[in-house]
Amino acid sequence: EIEHPPQHLRKAGLLHRLASSRRVRDCGDVAIPVAEGVRNATTGVLNWSSWQTVSERVATTIGATLSGGGWPFVVGGDCSILVGIMAGVAEIEPRCGLFFVDGHGDFHTPATSPTGEPADMELAVLTGRAPSPVADFGGPFLRDEDVIVYGIRERDGIDEVPIRVVDYAQLREGSLATAVQQGSMALSGDLPIWLHLDVDVIDADLMPVIFPAGDGLTFEQAAVLLRTLFATGRVIGMDVTCFHPSLDRAGTATTSLVDLLAEVLED
Repeated sequence: EIEHPPQHLRKAGLLHRLASSRRVRDCGDVAIPVAEGVRNATTGVLNWSSWQTVSERVATTIGATLSGGGWPFVVGGDCSILVGIMAGVAEIEPRCGLFFVDGHGDFHTPATSPTGEPADMELAVLTGRAPSPVADFGGPFLRDEDVIVYGIRERDGIDEVPIRVVDYAQLREGSLATAVQQGSMALSGDLPIWLHLDVDVIDADLMPVIFPAGDGLTFEQAAVLLRTLFATGRVIGMDVTCFHPSLDRAGTATTSLVDLLAEVLED
């Protein structure tokens, strides 16, 4: 990720804020190979070999952190890192759920994605509907019934499958916390759960992103959503993706994102 979002969040004080309430160890950055810039002839996925490499490295780091009793907190990059994350989780937790908080469904396949971007299709990959950059796991990393999607405004084909969705419009109706709770209760009560946050779930006027989906949550609403998910007591780790420092020239979105993450992780 050429913009180095982890470095910008470090400089903005995220680790210092988190360390005030918990023990924090910075594991450094995963080395990112140069992307090849073309769609793979076999899979139809853009930057296939570099995605394979990144996914394997992320999986190794996540597996080691969980096996050591840690609580992984990953800052991407784009949403494609989620495949490596869940591959690492699967080494420790044979069955895991996913809270998928995103402005997009990310449920394209190489056949439907106009670009072939891995970040268009990571949820389709994880549920066994698109090619996986991780070596054969013997089946999908996630069952449909173990996934719940929150906050999307762009569907990306997800309505064609039986994955539970609480979209942006549903979150805006009545009590946001109640809508989030009702969704989370649909997942099996004994599953550990990974939490994925794509910052484009937040309104683009507040959080500039490359692919805005229109409208979006405020930071205050995002805080309610995340606190409600953490209150389940089942979240074993979290990733934050698609933060683009170059689009935040004034630094206000960076500060607000650090405040949001510190608030929900300090609780």
